[in-house]
Amino acid sequence: PEFSAALTASAGVLANLIPPSLGLIVYGALAQASVAALFIGTIVPGLLMAAGLAVVVHLMSLRRGYGRDIPRASGRERLVALGKSGPALVLPLVIVGGIRVGIFTATEAGAVAAFYAVLVGVFFYRGLTARDAWRVVRESLLDIAAVMIIITAAAPFAWVLASERVPQTVAAAMGNLATNPYVLLLLINAFLLVVGLLMEMIAAMVILVPIFIPIIAAAGIDPVHFGIVLVMNIVIGALTPPMGMLVFVTARVTGVQVVQVFREVLPFLAAMIVVLFVVTYVPALTLWLPGRIGP
Repeated sequence: PEFSAALTASAGVLANLIPPSLGLIVYGALAQASVAALFIGTIVPGLLMAAGLAVVVHLMSLRRGYGRDIPRASGRERLVALGKSGPALVLPLVIVGGIRVGIFTATEAGAVAAFYAVLVGVFFYRGLTARDAWRVVRESLLDIAAVMIIITAAAPFAWVLASERVPQTVAAAMGNLATNPYVLLLLINAFLLVVGLLMEMIAAMVILVPIFIPIIAAAGIDPVHFGIVLVMNIVIGALTPPMGMLVFVTARVTGVQVVQVFREVLPFLAAMIVVLFVVTYVPALTLWLPGRIGP
């Protein structure tokens, strides 16, 4: 159960790399960057992150002997499973396509995604009844309460950092120290990983994005590329103590001790950081696709 809880928590990071991502929407508004380009630009990094998690799962499963007693699925069974998961897999395409052709805005995409999920759950999978809906609402409220307690506990520390202008001071110092964009990105990555440990994503972005935008512009770093790197850094912090919101929520839902989940999460964190640095230093991974099909 510890491994499955860690995998679930780690996969939760992908939620901010798959449209509609609240973090990308907020960054786009703060940096005056194209939200559609940000959404499209996260496709390749999101796939790389998913592939990294899959590699970790495969290696750990082989080492621990997970799934050895389960018979391999036939080709027909795999096709049937793919067909059943089709409506869920189509959702990101619906969101990106709708934004791309102007059917709805990036902000409205969240409501469209929720409505689509309800329709699929009721009419296609037929697994969502009125009684189930009430249970989902009740459990969601309990989970939200747990998350808010974590955020509330971390808020005083974040307030102290903001009131003492620690993020602004560090960011300005990095801009003065590093004129080489590669060195600057390395410093920003290290700084943002620490920020992600201590601050909630939106609060961190509201404080830091206005400071970093002129710094990266002077260094010649594309704002779309930087926005994706920034979001990747901060959401990785959702897996790490002391906040580790995804870990706390998953541990509560699964009934596993938080310390055990944190221990199992470490290999997934290592894979994510490797992908993060690959994306950071290969801008084509975030900019090629928006240049082809973006606005």
